[in-house]
Amino acid sequence: MNNNLIKKIGIFTGTTLSVFLVCFAVIAYTPPTSNPPADNLPALVNTGSSPQYIEGSLGVGGVLVGAGIIPNLSDETQPTCNASTRGMIWYDYEVSSLVVCGITNWEYLSNKNSIYVPVGAEGYGAGGNLLISKNNEGLLSATSGKVVFLDAKNYGNIEANLRNIDILVVAGGGGGGGDLAGGGGAGGLIFKQNYNLYDNLISVIVGNGGSGSTAGVTRDAAATLGSNGENSVFGSLVAIGGGGGGVYGTANNSNPNKSGKDGGSGGGGGATTDTSYSSGGSGTANQGNSGGGGTRGSNSYYVGGGGGGAGGAGVDGGQAYNDPGDGGEGLYFGNIFGDNYGYNGWFAGGGGGSNYGNNNGTVGGVGHSGGGNGGFGSTSPNGLGIDALANTGSGGGGGSWQGVPTKGGNGGSGVIIIQW
Repeated sequence: MNNNLIKKIGIFTGTTLSVFLVCFAVIAYTPPTSNPPADNLPALVNTGSSPQYIEGSLGVGGVLVGAGIIPNLSDETQPTCNASTRGMIWYDYEVSSLVVCGITNWEYLSNKNSIYVPVGAEGYGAGGNLLISKNNEGLLSATSGKVVFLDAKNYGNIEANLRNIDILVVAGGGGGGGDLAGGGGAGGLIFKQNYNLYDNLISVIVGNGGSGSTAGVTRDAAATLGSNGENSVFGSLVAIGGGGGGVYGTANNSNPNKSGKDGGSGGGGGATTDTSYSSGGSGTANQGNSGGGGTRGSNSYYVGGGGGGAGGAGVDGGQAYNDPGDGGEGLYFGNIFGDNYGYNGWFAGGGGGSNYGNNNGTVGGVGHSGGGNGGFGSTSPNGLGIDALANTGSGGGGGSWQGVPTKGGNGGSGVIIIQW
């Protein structure tokens, strides 16, 4: 075969192959003339309310809109749950859980609760294991746990995502009065079960107990009264501090200080100059009870009333010998939170009233649930009101008389306990 023929065959073959490839490319793909969906290219996902399915994987390079998912590519602030986001799903990095918007709140799909535990509180995990001590701080995220706020202070705002918890909020107890005085009333007590908080920054305050009366001041001085305890706060739950104890009423019961102060539970009233009764302070509805009244017995027995407690009113002082008013009963929660807290599981009892008179008296009114007993007689230390125990929210005991007003007992600090 001569060279010219071979050359012609090569040119023909190359030209034919080139034309074929160009035609194939043109036939294989015709660009759309408008953005899909259009008549020239079916949409991958059509509009409409009917269910649609795609075989294989679907990749989305941008934000997926209108599909019930709100993207959270970092630790962003949780969006508001309202009618426009109802049914949407969002991922909360704090607790490593998906959440779905319900009617007005985000519902967590994880079975973990989460709360930031600050210094002054203790955090426990499953099995009662101490995970965060009072001197440390950190995020507690667990399927079961307990947090106890012990130090009486303002903890500021802390983050909490909690559902179906038991919570106990107890305010500081009132201080006892110091002149033939009544006992301090217990701090207000709030208990809730199946309580929920969703992604809130909540205010947390544990109230301190009120101070007992100042010793050695002039009779009728306002300083002879016990001070009210401080409120305890957990978000929208506000427990009111206990009322301070009242003191001796002078001639014709004209002393305005003789009545116990109002509070979570009311303080007990002070002794009177005759057989009438002073008034105990009033308690706060659903948090506590009123204090008992004080009086003078027929043989010059001067007795103060007991402070009110969460479980019952303070007892009036009696007119017989050695019959000062006892504090009102507290409430027991050891079956829920354990007996390691409060007074063996008891909280918010009233302080006892004082006792003074012929033979000086030999017993003071009994303080309940960690509340202080009342002072008796005219000698130290018996005449002093006894301090209530810390973290009980109970009232201090009323002081007696030692030639001058004696010191009343301080109220016990409050406490906040949550458990799930």
